[in-house]
Amino acid sequence: MFPIAESLAFLLYGENGQGTSARLSRFLRDELGGRNARYKPIASVICQVWRHGLTHGDEPPFLIVDAVPTAGGYDFAQARSMSWKLALGLPDQHLEVTRYGDQSAVCAFSLAQFFNDLGAVLYDHNLWSSFPEYVIKTRYNTWCSKFIDTTTGTAEAKQAALEIKNVLP
Repeated sequence: MFPIAESLAFLLYGENGQGTSARLSRFLRDELGGRNARYKPIASVICQVWRHGLTHGDEPPFLIVDAVPTAGGYDFAQARSMSWKLALGLPDQHLEVTRYGDQSAVCAFSLAQFFNDLGAVLYDHNLWSSFPEYVIKTRYNTWCSKFIDTTTGTAEAKQAALEIKNVLP
């Protein structure tokens, strides 16, 4: 569902000088946060855990801040951590943060509620009707085509170009 959230964020905001993560966090904070205030204070946390954890790894991580590197690992005396749990079948617990003392918290995440929240944005005709049709169409079309530069592109992009040329001589 995070690629869908990223796509909606791109359609709403365009490039706007923001990277994918910043745009997604803004979407979570502004659009979803306008429907459920629990998104607002942890939008970037959600992005780091769920978007980055699933895009760049195979497991959503728990986040640790202020752990001091030492020769033997880390000093966690002043560290803070945010972990997560799935709230399966418990949509009312979506984004509920439970604190455990001053250094640890768990954020519940309901996949079903996140899906419903994305649907609310998608079907919000007032939100989308403010855009001229060509804006959304242009934004959509920019990510549906990828132009491969065979002179300065990466080795992998150049290999893809070569494979296309071999298939279509």
